[in-house]
Amino acid sequence: LAAGRDAWLATVVPSLGVRPRPASAAPPKPLRPPAPPVDSRAVVAGILAGLADGSATWAAAPQLVQLVAAIDADALEHLLTGLATVSCPPICERVRIELADLAATRRAMLHEFASSAPPPAASPDTIPDTIPIDDRGDHDEPS
Repeated sequence: LAAGRDAWLATVVPSLGVRPRPASAAPPKPLRPPAPPVDSRAVVAGILAGLADGSATWAAAPQLVQLVAAIDADALEHLLTGLATVSCPPICERVRIELADLAATRRAMLHEFASSAPPPAASPDTIPDTIPIDDRGDHDEPS
C-alpha cells in the first residue's frame, strides 16, 4: 500500500502503525555484455580442449556461452572451424552442437551489423556553407 514510502510514513505519521519493510538486498544489476577476454585465441583453445577431454559438460555450459559471446570476430571463425572438427566424448556432444549454433548465430549477427552500419559522417569540406531558402512566398497551408 505504501509503495516504497513505508519508512517515510512510519517516521512522519507514527499513529498509522506502518512498519517499514526491511531493505532489500542489492538491486538487480543491469544487463551488460560480457567484457572481452584478454586473449580470445586462448579462450578458443580452452573451449576446444575442454570439449576434447570431456570436461565441457552441461555444468560448464553457462560459462562457455559467456565466453563465446565475448570473443572477438576473428577468434569466432577459429572457434567455428574447431567446433566442426573437434572429437569429443558423447557427454560433451550436445554442448559442442549448442556452442556451434551460438557461434554461427553470433557470426551472422556481426556480419549483418557490419553490412548495415551507417555511412561515415560527412566531412566539414562536403557540408555547404549556405542553405538555399525557398522565397517564392507560396507557403500557405492547404485548407
